[in-house]
Formats: sequence, structure tokens, C-alpha cells
Amino acid sequence: MWWWCFSSTALLVVLSLASSTAYAHGSEKFSRYDFPAGFVFGAGSSAFQVILNMFLGREQVPAPGGGAAHDITTTSDQYHRYKMEMAPINPKGLQYYISLFDELTANGIEPLVTLHHNDHPQFLEDANDFTRFADVCFHHFGDRVKHWTTINEPNGELIYGYDYGFGPPERCSLNCTRGNSSTEPYLAGHNILLAHAAAVKLY
Repeated sequence: MWWWCFSSTALLVVLSLASSTAYAHGSEKFSRYDFPAGFVFGAGSSAFQVILNMFLGREQVPAPGGGAAHDITTTSDQYHRYKMEMAPINPKGLQYYISLFDELTANGIEPLVTLHHNDHPQFLEDANDFTRFADVCFHHFGDRVKHWTTINEPNGELIYGYDYGFGPPERCSLNCTRGNSSTEPYLAGHNILLAHAAAVKLY
């Protein structure tokens, strides 16, 4: 069964590895049978990211297929909808994902969900409430989702967000307006590990 992931570019990695293997054996073709039994293929997807929206401001991003640019601050319209996002649980949001998981399963795709991929509401960041968020997801989707990842690419968040300052929250010692690259990547990493451990223990 295929898996569907809310995370990174796993499919590109798989195809690259497969291609390398095929050429190493002197063949330009490869198939499913070139992989061991139980090998899992995956593809990733992610919504426009609310934290990144806040980080990037009102930057225009090209639409897929070369259409009109999107204003990324209004893709999720968090600026106007923040009060609704503060509500404990959004029933329509839950139903959306339940329907999505059902549709994936009906098409032979097994969902693998990543709880955090730079896309949770800023409120969860401010409230330090990752465990409660995980609890809601496990409770409402646990009968449909059997495979979970807690935090996508934590090393990238630490390096780019707190060391080099290229990504949110843009903290670093050089070329940033705030932050300390000598200490903050380690503090953030510590908190990421705590969040991961709390979600795993809860699960």
C-alpha cells in the first residue's frame, strides 16, 4: 500500500536512489521489484504555512503553473481569522481531515501524518501547547491514521531559524536583528526534543 505524507520530499529521494541503483547496474530502467519487500514509497505535501506567512510578511509568491501570484499573508487569512483559530477545536477543520483521510484510504493511499511542518497556528507556538495539539490529532484521527511523525526536519529548523537566521524566526548572531547563534539552536533543540518526547509518551 502507498503512504501519503504531510512532510518532505521523500519521493524525490526514493526516485534518486532508485535511479542511482539502476544506473549502477548498467540499466536505465527500474521497477518496484528492484526494492526489498516492505519498502515504502512516499510523497509529501504541505499547506501554505502560517508561521512562514508571518515570517515573510506580504511577499508575493508565484501560483502553481505560472498563474497569478498569491499574497501569502492571506492564503490562510490568519490576520482576519485569528479569533476563530483561538477556539479550542475547529469542527470544520477536523471534518476536512477526516474526509481527506477517508478519500486517501479509498484510493489505496495510507496517510502518514507529520504533526508539525512549520504550519501550525501561531497560537500553539505562543501557548507552548504542542502536546494538546497532538492529543486532539490522535483522538480524532487515530482510527484513520496509524503512522505519525512528530516534527519534520528539526535540524533544518534549528540551523536555518536559530543559527544562520535564513528561516523563521530569523534569529542569529550575524546579519539578524536578534538572536544568539551560540546558544539558541541548543535551547530550541532542547524544546523540540521535549515536544517530541511528550507527543510520543502521549501516543
